[in-house]
Amino acid sequence: MEKESRSFGKKIILIGIKCEYVSGKVELSHEHSDFEWISGKNPGKAKFSHLWLKALNEYFSNI
Repeated sequence: MEKESRSFGKKIILIGIKCEYVSGKVELSHEHSDFEWISGKNPGKAKFSHLWLKALNEYFSNI
Protein backbone atom coordinates (compact mmCIF):
# COMPACT_ATOMS: atom_id res chain seq x y z
CA MET A 1 0.00 0.00 0.00
CA GLU A 2 1.33 3.44 -0.84
CA LYS A 3 2.44 5.55 2.15
CA GLU A 4 0.62 8.63 0.86
CA SER A 5 -2.72 6.81 1.06
CA ARG A 6 -5.30 8.02 3.63
CA SER A 7 -5.63 4.41 4.76
CA PHE A 8 -1.92 3.71 5.31
CA GLY A 9 -1.50 1.87 8.61
CA LYS A 10 -5.24 1.20 9.01
CA LYS A 11 -7.13 -2.06 8.58
CA ILE A 12 -9.68 -1.95 5.78
CA ILE A 13 -12.42 -4.44 4.98
CA LEU A 14 -13.42 -4.73 1.34
CA ILE A 15 -16.91 -6.16 0.83
CA GLY A 16 -17.98 -7.19 -2.66
CA ILE A 17 -21.67 -7.24 -3.49
CA LYS A 18 -22.98 -8.31 -6.87
CA CYS A 19 -25.82 -6.00 -7.85
CA GLU A 20 -27.44 -4.20 -10.74
CA TYR A 21 -28.26 -0.51 -10.84
CA VAL A 22 -31.98 -0.03 -11.49
CA SER A 23 -32.55 3.70 -11.04
CA GLY A 24 -32.33 6.60 -8.63
CA LYS A 25 -29.63 8.53 -6.85
CA VAL A 26 -27.06 6.84 -4.60
CA GLU A 27 -27.20 8.33 -1.10
CA LEU A 28 -24.23 7.85 1.22
CA SER A 29 -24.36 7.81 5.01
CA HIS A 30 -22.21 10.13 7.10
CA GLU A 31 -19.71 7.25 7.41
CA HIS A 32 -18.84 7.34 3.70
CA SER A 33 -17.37 10.01 1.47
CA ASP A 34 -17.51 8.41 -1.98
CA PHE A 35 -18.57 5.40 -4.00
CA GLU A 36 -17.67 3.96 -7.36
CA TRP A 37 -19.46 1.52 -9.66
CA ILE A 38 -17.08 -0.98 -11.21
CA SER A 39 -17.56 -3.62 -13.86
CA GLY A 40 -16.88 -7.26 -13.13
CA LYS A 41 -15.68 -7.58 -16.71
CA ASN A 42 -12.99 -4.95 -16.28
CA PRO A 43 -12.33 -3.98 -12.63
CA GLY A 44 -8.86 -2.79 -13.66
CA LYS A 45 -10.31 0.55 -14.77
CA ALA A 46 -11.20 1.39 -11.16
CA LYS A 47 -8.96 3.66 -9.09
CA PHE A 48 -7.71 1.18 -6.47
CA SER A 49 -4.33 0.19 -5.10
CA HIS A 50 -2.91 -3.01 -6.55
CA LEU A 51 -3.87 -5.02 -3.41
CA TRP A 52 -7.51 -3.94 -3.64
CA LEU A 53 -7.49 -4.68 -7.35
CA LYS A 54 -6.11 -8.16 -6.69
CA ALA A 55 -8.95 -8.82 -4.22
CA LEU A 56 -11.56 -7.50 -6.69
CA ASN A 57 -10.21 -9.66 -9.51
CA GLU A 58 -10.37 -12.73 -7.27
CA TYR A 59 -13.92 -11.86 -6.17
CA PHE A 60 -15.21 -11.37 -9.72
CA SER A 61 -13.55 -14.56 -10.95
CA ASN A 62 -15.47 -16.55 -8.31
CA ILE A 63 -19.01 -15.21 -8.68
